[in-house]
Amino acid sequence: MISLYISERTWLHRLPTGFKLLCLAGCSVLLMAQASLVWNSIALLVSCLLYASIGSLGVRRLLGLARSLWLLLFMLGLAQWVALAMQGQSLDTALPSTLRTLAQIVALVVLADLVTTTTRMQDILDALAPLLWPLRIIGLQPKSIGMGVALMIRSVGLLARDWQQTREAFEARGLKRPGLRLIAPVMSRMMRRAQALSEALAARRL
Repeated sequence: MISLYISERTWLHRLPTGFKLLCLAGCSVLLMAQASLVWNSIALLVSCLLYASIGSLGVRRLLGLARSLWLLLFMLGLAQWVALAMQGQSLDTALPSTLRTLAQIVALVVLADLVTTTTRMQDILDALAPLLWPLRIIGLQPKSIGMGVALMIRSVGLLARDWQQTREAFEARGLKRPGLRLIAPVMSRMMRRAQALSEALAARRL
């Protein structure tokens, strides 16, 4: 989990953690409420520019995300386009709707990954704890909920990294276009990590 953090100090590192999380939550709500392909495309462009603004490490991480996610996004887009076509929508309607959804997903993935690469896990937990304290009224532990939210945000970058590493492993064995063969090993890695993480949290009574 911690390996996703970029230790090199940038202007985004210096922003308060709570401010970054609130911006991420606000952008998520606004993007999901948008039905415009233009505005979602602008949001995607801005998120990529923000990533690039942290320097060469940010550019390399952004390019790695692009290489990791393109096939997954292609499959998601194809599935949505087929679903909309089966509902009777024409190509002129289904294609913009599919592109809008993909722009939303990529923009949110980039923003979430940007937050995790410029924020330590402990800082995320410390920022979430005060926001979640009212949950004590109904018997929930803010610390546990905060841990879950932080892990969820952190897992966005881990999924992209797993996809990239698995693709590189296939290519190292001579298979230049693994395609759908990536899905099973990536899912297996995710399940093994989830199992190890759950055991670690249980051992610490979280």
